[in-house]
Amino acid sequence: MGIVGRNVTDKKLSADDLEFTSKRASAGEWVGRFIVDTNTKQMYAIPGQIDHPEFIVALTGKTLLQLKTAPLTFANFVAVSMAVVNGIVTRSVIGISGFEMVMVSAVKKSVKSQNPIEYHSLRQLDTARRVAQNYLFGGQFPIIREYKEQLVRRI
Repeated sequence: MGIVGRNVTDKKLSADDLEFTSKRASAGEWVGRFIVDTNTKQMYAIPGQIDHPEFIVALTGKTLLQLKTAPLTFANFVAVSMAVVNGIVTRSVIGISGFEMVMVSAVKKSVKSQNPIEYHSLRQLDTARRVAQNYLFGGQFPIIREYKEQLVRRI
């Protein structure tokens, strides 16, 4: 049976999506895990039982080795995490997940450097942010006044 994500493009954040995707839920906290394809502006909820790299493999039909052979080719896939604590959205982190870590490691290996790199362009990060905000704002959960949004530029 293949991995099936949920396309949540043009939808709004819901408890159902959080239950579907949240892998690290603790008492009162859900962490929704998503991937935005910045080329198509589509956003996918990742099933809770799998990791980001596995999801991209299923989404693209490529193997992980193929992804790692041409890591910059897949920089259009940007991870988004949304934290909901006690029913209130508190933060979003855009641009870092296991997928980015695997791809950045492959880039660093190819250039023989361990220096931080910018895997996603600012344009890709901004597109992912806008798609995620469209999903988040007006969703089932209120957003805390001190809401924090982090774009990860260098890994």
